[in-house]
Amino acid sequence: DSGVINVTITGFNNATSLNFTFGQCKRLKSVSIDTIANIKNAASAFYNCTALETVNFGSTPELNELTDINGMFTNCKKLNTIQLFNTKKVTNITDVFKNCSSLTEIPEFDFSSVTNASNAFESCTALTSVPNFDLQNAKYVTNMFSNCTSLKTIPELNIKISDCRGLFYGCVNVESGAL
Repeated sequence: DSGVINVTITGFNNATSLNFTFGQCKRLKSVSIDTIANIKNAASAFYNCTALETVNFGSTPELNELTDINGMFTNCKKLNTIQLFNTKKVTNITDVFKNCSSLTEIPEFDFSSVTNASNAFESCTALTSVPNFDLQNAKYVTNMFSNCTSLKTIPELNIKISDCRGLFYGCVNVESGAL
């Protein structure tokens, strides 16, 4: 397990799935991927890449077909920032950043099509604030921000569901916010 790996990939022009592409690559430190416009499924693409610090999808990531990012960055404990990419068609963000304990900020993703956001940011212990997300179509938001122990401000979430179990459970440093 000595040394780290930096990867640059070109030629994913026709690929439609990144499902588990880098899963369990525990020495992977950075990834740069360009021309991935046809990707529909990126579920668990970087699952358990515990050394991963950066992912670059190019200067203008299209990702217009992307619908599933379930677990995409789960357990990427050294990931501290994430590039904004097109999430307009994404319906599943379950566990997308779960246990990303170094993640300090989240871009203002378009989550208006998301139906399942359970555990999306669970245990992101370095997050102090989160942008306002439009989750108008979300049916499941269970534990979405649970154990985000540094979260100081609760974001305004456009949620129209009645079951928000554990949504902010364990967010012990919250000072302000609105739902």
